[in-house]
Amino acid sequence: MKKKILVIMSLVLMLSWTLPYHANAKTISNDYVTGNINKQESETVFIDGTSYTYDYSYENNHRVIYVTNNNDNSVEKVSYNENTSTIYYNDEVIGTLEKGNDIKFDNLEYSPNSTWKNIGSGSKYVSWARGITAAAVAAVIAIPLASLNAVGVIAAMGTAALGVIAAGAIGGTVKYTLQMYTIPNSAPLYRYVWSFRASTGDNYGSYISHI
Repeated sequence: MKKKILVIMSLVLMLSWTLPYHANAKTISNDYVTGNINKQESETVFIDGTSYTYDYSYENNHRVIYVTNNNDNSVEKVSYNENTSTIYYNDEVIGTLEKGNDIKFDNLEYSPNSTWKNIGSGSKYVSWARGITAAAVAAVIAIPLASLNAVGVIAAMGTAALGVIAAGAIGGTVKYTLQMYTIPNSAPLYRYVWSFRASTGDNYGSYISHI
């Protein structure tokens, strides 16, 4: 059973950038964020009245996110080189994803009890150059969180917090615990309990994001 659980989680992590965050027309109070996910590896959100579309792709060992401002048609490109752990913004190097502290899976026996159980945890430091937008910062923060895309980060953190981070920070640490909810005769559910500590020392979270 341990082996089966690890196989399932491996598949979840492998599909990190092909499974969009499921938040159909989800509205976040106070910050007015609306997510509308389609089936073509893209997602559209409204952030304070501006529509952004995130398009996900995989190009030459790079995980790529195109962030389009649908109001003025400007496009930002955020990409991550898996081989070098390098983060790019509009094809310019802006930072790195800290190596080490990858998610560590706990030994977990199957339990018929329907409760959330910790199955792994980790932390990653991400960095970027000053001047990128809050929409792009959300895409960067999402990189360490397998299966949680930029809309999931926006939904959890809110646009106000992301705006503050974009204006004052040049990176931060994403800490996360992966949890599984076991249901007899059904596929398990997964979620992250995660937080972000900005380079300014400000803490955000904890957040709960289902994947």
